[in-house]
Amino acid sequence: KRRREGSPVADSKEDRKPDPPKAAEEAAAPVGDGDVDAEELEMMKMMGIPVGFDSTKGKYVPGADVSGVRAVTKRQPRQYMNRRGGFNRPLPPEVNR
Repeated sequence: KRRREGSPVADSKEDRKPDPPKAAEEAAAPVGDGDVDAEELEMMKMMGIPVGFDSTKGKYVPGADVSGVRAVTKRQPRQYMNRRGGFNRPLPPEVNR
């Protein structure tokens, strides 16, 4: 729907109240997390508990390319019967895929 310009419902920018300054909000905000005060932060730092966390998404992390994963390969079975050349000869080497 379109609003009419003379409609009392339409808000104009002059009628709105200006936003309170954000500097006052930042000064009143607690340090760190919302429920942790400055004393608790200092205690956490002294005890070695990490205070700030940051994501490593998209960042290079040294040593992250080292892995201990063992790749499982699919074993290919060897044919014992109905082989070309008969039974009395060595088996072909085992093939892993």
